[in-house]
Amino acid sequence: MTIAHEEFRMPELDSLNQLLDLGLEYEESEPYMVVTMTNDQKARDLGSRAILVKHVLKHWADAASYDDLHNMNKANHSFWDGYVESASFKITVTSFKSTLTQARKSEIIESLSYMDFKGPIQLNQPDVEIMISEEHHNRLGRMTNIQLRRVWLGEKLCDGQRSLVDRFDLKKRAYIGNTSMEAGLSLLMANQGLVRDSSFVTDPFTGTGSMLYAAAWFGAFVFGSDIDGRPIRGKGLQVDISFDLTIFFCVFLLLSGLFVSIERCAKRLGRKDNSKLRDEPYMLPDGTWSHELSSFHFSSPIDHTQSFFVVGEIDDRKSDYIPPSRPWEMSEVLEGLLEFSLRMLKPNGRLVYWLPTVTEDYKACDVPQIHGMELVANSCQDFGKWQRRVSELINFRI
Repeated sequence: MTIAHEEFRMPELDSLNQLLDLGLEYEESEPYMVVTMTNDQKARDLGSRAILVKHVLKHWADAASYDDLHNMNKANHSFWDGYVESASFKITVTSFKSTLTQARKSEIIESLSYMDFKGPIQLNQPDVEIMISEEHHNRLGRMTNIQLRRVWLGEKLCDGQRSLVDRFDLKKRAYIGNTSMEAGLSLLMANQGLVRDSSFVTDPFTGTGSMLYAAAWFGAFVFGSDIDGRPIRGKGLQVDISFDLTIFFCVFLLLSGLFVSIERCAKRLGRKDNSKLRDEPYMLPDGTWSHELSSFHFSSPIDHTQSFFVVGEIDDRKSDYIPPSRPWEMSEVLEGLLEFSLRMLKPNGRLVYWLPTVTEDYKACDVPQIHGMELVANSCQDFGKWQRRVSELINFRI
């Protein structure tokens, strides 16, 4: 497992276990975790989606010392006997919390000479890649007192999907804003929402589309709405959400985008969704995160039944028209989101959203609940005086 976003590891793993029907059995540990799966393909399926998994290894041996590791590996020779005679191979040495010199890596590789592989060494696409990974820890809490805790040995089956974080990096997007979600987190939310091929995903606070990109990449049909019309209209030369989806080769999965508030559209939409993903509905001046939650305000369109004529045109048809709005308390935003989700999600559909909280005032009861939906995950990203939490709810109402 990677060391990024530690609180999100188990919610992602649990979600992928359900999404991919992996049948995982595991005990929580870090940074290495031993899991039980029925076959190698299940392990590769996990690696094909997991953002917080760095590598997936087929376990051969692990021990607190190299002597014990080699003894265990020799006892488990049936795991690798089939590769000895002719398979091309590669040996990789990695380390956690310590840097190994090239000389030390060579020494570790030579210590496996008893395996006596007769096939050719092949650095690109070998038949088998053997990986040794050292786990270090700082017993007294200081980086100057690093000690070996455990050594792991196994066959590398695949990598996780950390490369997607770079692929969706904000620097590579044409249409971004100051509220654009970090790529890794939007991908994690897609996994927690069980997004898959042909599922239907809605983001009622679309912003610059970070949630839509991640969901579309995993094969979902996406639909976005926002009170701010800029994601739909774009900014010059047709730079908008659909433009970025073209960059990521999944624009055909964008169903539509609406310039609307969920307060108004929830009563009219009849489609049942598989997932709803959303980030914080930012419409706040800088610095307000440090205030009490009751002081958060958002904007929401107000009811207005009459149109106004300005120089011979109906005002709300003008290209620069901005609908009137009113303050929208944070509690009302969350209440509206939960009601919208309960109405629109299929049975077992998931709502995954960010909840901003003040660190010193946070209590478990601050996470809103609604009858008909169950809270299954509540992971925290800590920024010191304030936090934001990914809350994941399942619609169990039929």
